[in-house]
Amino acid sequence: MVYIEAKAGPSRAQRVTDRAGVIPFFAGVASDFNFFIGRGDYTGGVGAWARLKINLGAGTTVGMVTTLQTGEPFPQPPSVMVVAPGAALQGAAATLTATAEPDTGLSITGVQLSFDGNPLGAPVTAAPFSTTLDTTTVRNGTYNVTATATDSKGTSRTSPALPVTVANPLPTAAVAAPTPNAAIAGPTLACTVTATAGAGMTLAAVWCQIDGGVDLPTIVAGSMHSATLDVTALTAGAHHLVAKVRDSAGNEGVSAPVVFMKL
Repeated sequence: MVYIEAKAGPSRAQRVTDRAGVIPFFAGVASDFNFFIGRGDYTGGVGAWARLKINLGAGTTVGMVTTLQTGEPFPQPPSVMVVAPGAALQGAAATLTATAEPDTGLSITGVQLSFDGNPLGAPVTAAPFSTTLDTTTVRNGTYNVTATATDSKGTSRTSPALPVTVANPLPTAAVAAPTPNAAIAGPTLACTVTATAGAGMTLAAVWCQIDGGVDLPTIVAGSMHSATLDVTALTAGAHHLVAKVRDSAGNEGVSAPVVFMKL
C-alpha cells in the first residue's frame, strides 16, 4: 500500500511510504499528485491498484483508489521450490535441496529449509541451497518440506510444501527360545529374544506377545533379551509367541511367530 501525505505550506512537500522506507518528492499544486516510483521502491506490478491517503492538513484526509503507472515492472518476490528427492530419505545425513531465483537486478540472500514446520539449521546463503536431515531421529512416515527464499530487498516467499518419505530400516527381532513346538508344562515360560536396531539408532524396548493379546512387560536391554513369562492362565494346546521391538526413533518391528504347546 502507498500513502501520500500533502503537508500545508509553500512547498506542499509530500511523501510516498512503502515497505522500503520513505521517498520524498514534490508536487506543483495541491490537486496534482502525479509522481514516479522507481524500480525497487515499491513491491507490486505494472498497473497495480494502490490506495492513496492524502492528508491536506487541519485533520482533513481524502482517500481514493488509483492505478499505478510505471515504465517497468515492479520487483516481485523470489521464486522458490523444494527439489523432490530421488528416493525415500534415510540415514543421518539425508540431503534436502531447494532452488530459488530472484527478480531482475536482485539477489538471493538466504534460503531456509524447514522439515514439517521446523527450520533445519541456518538459512543457506549460496547455491546449491541444500541442507541435511538426520532421519535417525524421526519416525518413519511422510512429512512436509518447505523452503523460504529471501532476496536482497528483504522480500520473502515460501514454496509449496513437498511431501517426502522417511523410510529407515525397521528394527528386527527373533525368538530364540522357546524353540518351535516346545512343550511347556510349568506355570512359567522362559522367553529369549535377539533384537537389532537400524544404523544410527538404538533399541528402546523389547517385549513379547502371546496369541496377539496384551503386550507383556518390556524385557531388559542387552544383546540377548530374556524374561520369564507367567503362562498359568493359558489353556492347554498350541499358542503363538512373537517378539516386538521399538527403536530410538519410534519405529517398531515384529518377529516371526513361534508356536509352543501348553500342557
